[in-house]
Amino acid sequence: MTAPAACVVCASNRVERVAGPAARWVYRRCDSCGHMWLHPTPTTAELAAYYNGAYTVPRERYVQRARDAYPSVRGQLAIAGARTGSMLEVGCSYGEMLAGFQRDGWAVTGVELDARACAEAGARLGARVHCGTLDDFHPDRGTQFDIVTAFHVLEHVVQPAAFARRALALLRPGGVLMLKTPNAASVAARAAAGWWEWAAPPEHVNLFSPASLRSMLASAGATDVVISSRRGDANGLLFELARSTAKRLAGRPAGGGSYGPGETPVSHRAWYRAVRRADAVLGAPLDLLMASGSSGDRQLGAELTVMARQGNR
Repeated sequence: MTAPAACVVCASNRVERVAGPAARWVYRRCDSCGHMWLHPTPTTAELAAYYNGAYTVPRERYVQRARDAYPSVRGQLAIAGARTGSMLEVGCSYGEMLAGFQRDGWAVTGVELDARACAEAGARLGARVHCGTLDDFHPDRGTQFDIVTAFHVLEHVVQPAAFARRALALLRPGGVLMLKTPNAASVAARAAAGWWEWAAPPEHVNLFSPASLRSMLASAGATDVVISSRRGDANGLLFELARSTAKRLAGRPAGGGSYGPGETPVSHRAWYRAVRRADAVLGAPLDLLMASGSSGDRQLGAELTVMARQGNR
């Protein structure tokens, strides 16, 4: 299966190859809507081999990030008008985010592809956690959710428009869909190109800009789409610029690479650690400045947060 010549979101023919490391896959970018996607599209077999092999989600890091993010997520949903009810989290991993909602009185359901994480989440929560994908999740007839969330899932999906339609169909009329996904139009993505940390073949098949995400969601039937950006789980901008430059000079792929005997990985070198420390001090104000300078479809932060509604109210 190969990517079409035209943009997979807006069908524009104004498409360019994104500069990046020589690899099995390269990214293409649409000059019209800013969407990025892998060419050629990874096959089902290639993705299965990757997710059953190299791909891992460190449990401790996930748990801490989910705990840190929960108050913000809960607050954003409250602002959007979501009241205590039922929720579905697609890509729930070990269930830490679901646990927070459950403590606050929500009826929770999860979907998780990783069988080990799925089993742990289900046992821990005493709730239904489906081991698989959203495509093969079939709740009881008539089941609808007040909110559906999917954090850093959309970029992994080969058919994101179908995913969005399915997620919206599971919401009650007026229900809220909340997404988080990398921002292909961010300053970091533009500057680092194919060496950007979230330009990660083959797992990240589609990387959305605010414009391409808004267009796809509207076509899927979403209304009241609000998009914002922030640093999120990404590296700080200064650090990412240093990191991507080091990758270019060293000839390494964006996600890492093998090193010869006695060769010190870039991430272990003193100057690299010094840049990370400096970024913690100098980079945070820059990240905040970019967030404050974002509006509408001009979003500069590395991570997009999207709030949308099921259109059939």
